[in-house]
Amino acid sequence: MCSIMFDADLSGLVRDREVTLWYLQNDVFTGVIVTGTGTGCHVLGVNLKEGETEADFTDERCVELVRLATGRPDLDVRVLDRPVFSISHVLADTYRVGRVFFAGDAAHTMPPTGGQGGSTALEDGCDLAWRLWLVLTGQAGPDFLDTYDAERRPIGELMADAQLANLGVRMPPEARVGYPEPLKDPVGVLLGRRYHSTAIIDEPGDDGSLLEDPRVPTGRPGSRAPHVVLDWAGQRISTIDLFGSGFVLLAAKPGGQAWMDAGRLVKERLGIRLTRLLVGDELIDVEGRFTERYGVTESGAVLVRPDGYVAWRSPEAGPDPMGTLERVLRRILSR
Repeated sequence: MCSIMFDADLSGLVRDREVTLWYLQNDVFTGVIVTGTGTGCHVLGVNLKEGETEADFTDERCVELVRLATGRPDLDVRVLDRPVFSISHVLADTYRVGRVFFAGDAAHTMPPTGGQGGSTALEDGCDLAWRLWLVLTGQAGPDFLDTYDAERRPIGELMADAQLANLGVRMPPEARVGYPEPLKDPVGVLLGRRYHSTAIIDEPGDDGSLLEDPRVPTGRPGSRAPHVVLDWAGQRISTIDLFGSGFVLLAAKPGGQAWMDAGRLVKERLGIRLTRLLVGDELIDVEGRFTERYGVTESGAVLVRPDGYVAWRSPEAGPDPMGTLERVLRRILSR
């Protein structure tokens, strides 16, 4: 694709400062134009035909293509740049080699159709950061870093395939043979992802799925911790507001106090950052949905990781809460 960056007055054609992406297909070219950046700079992306090279895109031709794309044959166009790049679909064989970790385009190069390449890169960085923090502070063992590859690489493949599928639906049928099918639920792939690794203790019978419907949260290990409305000293918050600074142990009153006591002892024994929160005490379950959303009874407990994903849960009380919780954390943290 040749990405023609140009300066032109598109008044009357597009809304000022409303960024819009237009897909174009005509007898001369197939491509895309991005307008409305508010800076006078716009981008026209043109797919190269077989045999074409960067040398074919002279300033004169680029001006002609811009005029054709905008439908204004007399448009005053100033070409700013015209780099040529290849759209790729590549996944790294591993996200870790010793002390080197791959993230972003180094881990998963994907077509831009769908705009998730940068978002997935940011997620990689955030995901790696909290794992490094746990290991460098001695809360987790060195092998804990292997969970980055185990959890993020399947998601990288999922997103790269989704972007490739988006590209395919914009191409003639004969050109997308062998392409993956588009996802039926784009929202699900963004908010309903599930992880599987040694940092997640799957429940018996878990289907190993990478996706679930975020509109119907399950609270099962490997999934994003569900949203529940809470009242904390008169302020409405979400359970999601509780996560992001160490592990969080959640349980409900009255049966959850044993888990809270166990958490205090295990936290001191293992030297980890663990926040213990009893729903029904300082935290009021406004809608009465905590146990339902998290899949536990009033005597159960849920352990949520710093990234807001459920690492483990016990639907009911056990005979040895402290021993259970210590074994769980040692296993999750590769201790």
